[in-house]
Amino acid sequence: MFVPQMFPVITMMNPNDNLSMFLGPLITAIALFIIYIILIWLLLFKPAAIIRSLGLEKGFEQDRMTININSGAILTVAIFVISGLVLINEIPELVKQVLNYYQQKRYLGGISNPPISNIVISLVKIISVLLLLCFRSSIVRLIHSNTNKEL
Repeated sequence: MFVPQMFPVITMMNPNDNLSMFLGPLITAIALFIIYIILIWLLLFKPAAIIRSLGLEKGFEQDRMTININSGAILTVAIFVISGLVLINEIPELVKQVLNYYQQKRYLGGISNPPISNIVISLVKIISVLLLLCFRSSIVRLIHSNTNKEL
């Protein structure tokens, strides 16, 4: 994702304006959050609209291949894989941030207070993934019921 990394550079174009230094990243974060939510909603609940708009159904014959796999099982496996990947990335990141925090605290003494925002972000990611794993059956039922209503 190249676009989210470019927004801090764009918002720092006028570093003397305190309001833009606060509002720029805030508006950027809210806009990206809304875009991501819309994309997730479209991909999960409106795939037919995406297929129609991209014209992906054209050029195929009527030969259909049927696979009898429970969609709930596929969604559960997808949740496990995504959660595992996030945990594999975030647990070492949390350890690194905690060690970095304590090293800065120890070596700098009381000169500066190191930020804990990276630790909080890693903790929030880990907790959200653990909640995703705990409530995976409810999430699978929600996705499955909404896709059945669509069809």
